This record gives sequence, structure tokens and C-alpha cells, in this order.
Amino acid sequence: NAEISEVLQELDIYYGVSFNFEPNLIQGHYSGTFVHNKLELALKSVFVPMGLAYEISEDQKTVVLHASN
Repeated sequence: NAEISEVLQELDIYYGVSFNFEPNLIQGHYSGTFVHNKLELALKSVFVPMGLAYEISEDQKTVVLHASN
């Protein structure tokens, strides 16, 4: 039951990525884990249930978050 900001920090530390998003887009808490060796699976397990979509940069160092349509 962690703040989303904490989850983003953990993803940054574990996968070495930074996040770009509108400040009001990310709110609430996350209750779960992301013990995956692949960035894509971790992002999917965290953000899809929150109704967020993501795009990973070509160099795999930046993740852009936005509302799913």
C-alpha cells in the first residue's frame, strides 16, 4: 500500500528509468508487487490496473505515462 511516488522511485532504482507525466495524472496508492526481470511486465502490472498507458523510449531510459483511451 505505497504512495505512487514511492512506486515510481522504486521502478527508477530497479530499472534505471525516469518518468514523464502530468502531475495530476498520478494519484493514490499501489498495493502489489513488480518482481519482474522485464521493465515492460513491471509497468504493465503497476499502471494498467490504474487505467494508465505508457510508452517506453527507444533507449529504455524514459517512460511517458498518460491516461488510457
